[in-house]
Amino acid sequence: MTIDESHNLAEWNNIMYSKHPTRGLLESNILVRFTENSRFANVIRLCGDVKDKRIMEIGCEQGLLTSRIPNGYKELVAVDISSRALEDAKKFCKGKEVKFVVQDGTQRLAYPDGYFDIIICSETLEHVPKYPAMIAQMRRLLNPTGRLIVTVPYEKAITGVKTFFRRIKLFSLFFGKLESHTSEWHVNSFDKKSLRGALEPHFSIQQMRLIPFLFVGPRI
Repeated sequence: MTIDESHNLAEWNNIMYSKHPTRGLLESNILVRFTENSRFANVIRLCGDVKDKRIMEIGCEQGLLTSRIPNGYKELVAVDISSRALEDAKKFCKGKEVKFVVQDGTQRLAYPDGYFDIIICSETLEHVPKYPAMIAQMRRLLNPTGRLIVTVPYEKAITGVKTFFRRIKLFSLFFGKLESHTSEWHVNSFDKKSLRGALEPHFSIQQMRLIPFLFVGPRI
């Protein structure tokens, strides 16, 4: 099934999540595991002091990042369009005070303007056909002095590495069952220029870097 055939974005995301869940520390591939854990660490670092803050993660998937947010916050809301992913998120975040919301993040969420102090959108925009609507929602929901943290795959770098290892016939050795081309769950592709272009009309960008290393990495 493709997104064009399904006519049901929520169910399509349920199917894609079942096929391609983010595994984090459970990832068998050491390169992918290192990159994902570096992403988690960088996002948490950029959150800064969360004491008494209202935080939303939009596109939380199964809650691997949500579960790492330090306690002390005033409120933590985790949003995802996939009901299957949120069922797993509840397990990963067991014992943590989190409100889980099943909703398309491009639609108006039931919170007032400027409600959140921190909004996290990590590895999500690439999955969203109408991602400008999601960015607009985040702008509405973020406190004027708040902080937005966004990460996306750097598709050009990822594709280049995959192509190289396919050509030397070592892809399976280094990447196992990882998709050998662009993920079928990705409907958008970003680089620094396109990501900046999407965000700058709504936000003042303070920092943009690659992950896991400042100038080299498969994540922005």
